[in-house]
Amino acid sequence: MRARAIALFALLLLLVLPLPAQNAYPTKVQVHAILKDAQSVLAQFEKVTDRIDFARWDAPHGLISQRKAELKLIRRGVIPAARRWMAGMRASERASGRALFIVFTHLDSVKNHARMYSDMVHEYERNAELGAELSEISGTATGVIRKFLPILSGQFEAEQFELRACRASTR
Repeated sequence: MRARAIALFALLLLLVLPLPAQNAYPTKVQVHAILKDAQSVLAQFEKVTDRIDFARWDAPHGLISQRKAELKLIRRGVIPAARRWMAGMRASERASGRALFIVFTHLDSVKNHARMYSDMVHEYERNAELGAELSEISGTATGVIRKFLPILSGQFEAEQFELRACRASTR
């Protein structure tokens, strides 16, 4: 019985030891760097969307009201929520996949809204400069999202690997 347990443990070690290098959690430095980039996008979005002048829009009142409410939701809901999750990750020893995913989805939402407002400001406010700034924010966010994906994927892979190892050890 003892020999079987030792053999099983040795087999488990052979399966587990080579893989952590492939399934390593993203480093704190990697996570903090991507969070810094995400924070920069959020700050740029807030700064630039402050200059949207809905009173100058040549659009139906219903559309203007809807876009104002939507922007308010992004600025008072999505962005502060993303910042809370980012602060939690900065304060913890290791980020969770859930926290990274939530920040990722909030950043994606900001990216999409920057693109949408870029088009609308250009069309309804006739403000090409502001539209270009919003478009640039959307592009910057796209770049941050591209850098975010391997970190998020690495986090999920490491968590999944750890969960499988835990399940295997309880069998």
